Amino acid sequence: MPSATGERLAGYATDQLGDALRTVFVLFEDDWKPIYIRDDIRQTYTEDRYERVAESFRIDFEAGVHERPETEIGSKAAIVHYHDNAYVFQFPHEQCHSVLLSVEPEVGSKLSSFIDGCRDRL
Repeated sequence: MPSATGERLAGYATDQLGDALRTVFVLFEDDWKPIYIRDDIRQTYTEDRYERVAESFRIDFEAGVHERPETEIGSKAAIVHYHDNAYVFQFPHEQCHSVLLSVEPEVGSKLSSFIDGCRDRL
């Protein structure tokens, strides 16, 4: 279940990052569901704005982006989007489009160990 996966991921991220966790969303092929939104972020964004942000991470399923072929550098585990105000980690998930998790920029200094911990909970 994508929602249960998102909740496990949100719990892990909260334990690891505390207030540096901004949001966790499940992105479905034609919808999205918030799992966790930090209080100050919740007060800042309208539902329409959440929708626009979620839609900006939608990837064409036909493009094969979720396929994980082995390459010289290994298989694709996550997509990391770096923005001025946040990192957004996009985790492919077989039961939905993907799971999105956003964090404060300072989390980037521990990027690799954090991604591995998230993947263990997917």
